[in-house]
Amino acid sequence: MAANTMSLSGLARRLVVDELLEEKAAKEATEQAQKDRIPFVKHLVDSELVSAIQEGQERLSLKMSILGDILEKSCIARFARTLSTTFAAGVPLVNALEPVSGAAGNVVYRNAILEIKEAVEGGRQLNTSMKDTNVFPNMVIQMVAMGEESGSLDDMLDKAATYYEEMVDNMVDGLTSLMEPIIMSFLGVVIGGLIIAMYLPIFSMGEAIGGSGH
Repeated sequence: MAANTMSLSGLARRLVVDELLEEKAAKEATEQAQKDRIPFVKHLVDSELVSAIQEGQERLSLKMSILGDILEKSCIARFARTLSTTFAAGVPLVNALEPVSGAAGNVVYRNAILEIKEAVEGGRQLNTSMKDTNVFPNMVIQMVAMGEESGSLDDMLDKAATYYEEMVDNMVDGLTSLMEPIIMSFLGVVIGGLIIAMYLPIFSMGEAIGGSGH
């Protein structure tokens, strides 16, 4: 009887010890999982913050006076050129819009093209979907509408791309011509400052030697 009581008591103690060990192991595993999760969460937050900052910069760049206009027309030219090339190669319009969004070069146009893709998947026309985004000019929308009606969408997109590429080239050339006098003036000030800094000690030394000779 006493032996049975002792064995039951030992079994109870063992069960309690095993339960405590299991609780301790579970607690350690939870703490380790939390420690492993913290860097992942921090990395996720950092990446989202960087993406938000980059998106804000790209949106702001389109609102700049001269540079914004160049960037906007450049995005339209890339959209038209890429879509024209992929569509002419036989890629379906819905499938072609996915790589076009990546080639847009700006988050505003990338999001707009993805919205167009969803609308086209829903059965809407390309020109109507473009108009709803409020980022494409009426001329491009009208050219796309004409292309859809006549069955020559790739040709009309090619013409639109060529037109906007020429506009971008002309604007860049004009901006470069405008900046040339400013750049030359800046270089003149820098070079003049370097020459003065180089020869001023020599002149000062000559004056000092001349003064000591007298």
